[in-house]
Amino acid sequence: MNSNGDDYPKKLAEALDAQLLWLKTSELPLLKNEVHSFQTAFSPLYTYFLRKGIVSEDPYKLEDKAEEIQIPETRAFSESEKQEQLSIRLASYDKQLELLVNSFQFNIKFFTLERVRRIRNLINYINWAHLSIDAEDINTRTVAELVFTVRLTGDHTTQSLINGALDSLMKTIVSINKYLNTIQKYNREAYKLELRRTVLANMNETPTLNLIKQKAMISMPKSLFYPELVEEVLREDYSPGGSIARAATLDKLTIVPEEKPKLPKEVVLKTFLLEGLQTIGSIAATLSEIWLKFDENQKVLENQKRTMKGKLQQFFVRILNLKSRNDQSIYEIKYVDNDRGTLVHEQVDFHNFMLDLEASAKNCSSIVRITGTQIESQLLETLDQQILDIEKRYKTLVGLDDYFKSQIKADAHSHVKGIKPELSTIKNALIKVNQQRSEYSAGRKRSPGSK
Repeated sequence: MNSNGDDYPKKLAEALDAQLLWLKTSELPLLKNEVHSFQTAFSPLYTYFLRKGIVSEDPYKLEDKAEEIQIPETRAFSESEKQEQLSIRLASYDKQLELLVNSFQFNIKFFTLERVRRIRNLINYINWAHLSIDAEDINTRTVAELVFTVRLTGDHTTQSLINGALDSLMKTIVSINKYLNTIQKYNREAYKLELRRTVLANMNETPTLNLIKQKAMISMPKSLFYPELVEEVLREDYSPGGSIARAATLDKLTIVPEEKPKLPKEVVLKTFLLEGLQTIGSIAATLSEIWLKFDENQKVLENQKRTMKGKLQQFFVRILNLKSRNDQSIYEIKYVDNDRGTLVHEQVDFHNFMLDLEASAKNCSSIVRITGTQIESQLLETLDQQILDIEKRYKTLVGLDDYFKSQIKADAHSHVKGIKPELSTIKNALIKVNQQRSEYSAGRKRSPGSK
């Protein structure tokens, strides 16, 4: 039985149009945020592995200029190959995630069936949701072994960084797979509709898989051929139970884009605050990355200070239980306060600063979850406080970055880890969150009854 009798292609097209609008306005932006969160969660974990020599830089990274997503190697390797293979594979994984986040457009034309398959395979390359030393997949199993070792041997701060990254990866991988499933569902039905319109609508013979394939190569030359989708069309349009299958397809497409009630003005304004807090949350991984870099810089600086005279001074300070302004953990930094146009000198207790930076990274990573039940006034207060804290922290980070570069001798400069990319990320986040705060204020002024 052919589907043209009940005008199924028209109904399917209408359902797909509604689904497409929903994908553009809701799911694709959310997917982009989740993919970015996934990449920023993986970055500090990978950086930690590199810094500790658990894996090494990929020697072939300069040769990898792929413009399309390529899934890293999955074959098994021997124990003697472990570090080399994991180094190559994690470097490739990191680069592919960077390619996905920074180089691809998040629109429905980009997310073809084939590309959705590649993205899904990339995101699930390591099974972060079920990271286990007993995993069947060798990559998942090996990474789980590394994480297990770090958790046993690392200090509290390291364990916190690792656990925070893994927690984000586990949560975002579930969300990303959900969004990819929705996009794949749309693409499958869109492909089947095109097949009906361009191939089956003009076919006089009884359709078969081989015949449809021959005609599709002519009528749809730019599309890959999917035999399983052709078989679905044949079942839906030419089998006795086709009407039930068609109804199920329409029902499946119309469940998600349900009619949403018009939100009150207060709820719409509240979204600006939530988006601002989400922006704050996005810099958690950046703060963790800065922590790692400053930790390395501090070790380089302290090793440099450990002259015989310095060791003797430290000995007498410990014996006499003294605390002086010359304590090696107190750093004298300076930075320009752009708001006042003045040069500011500040003393930073580096040990306490690092503890505070660690706490700030944790706070940012959980802030959206923590504030999820807050009312609008509480959200506004939290957002304002976060903006002030991060703006102040940003100035101190700039000063510490300059301090390390100026205090470490020239022969050790190659070991200094600069944070310019991270500072740029934080600055851009501050610009965005202040814009979201301003949009909230402007909307509140326009809202009836506002003071």
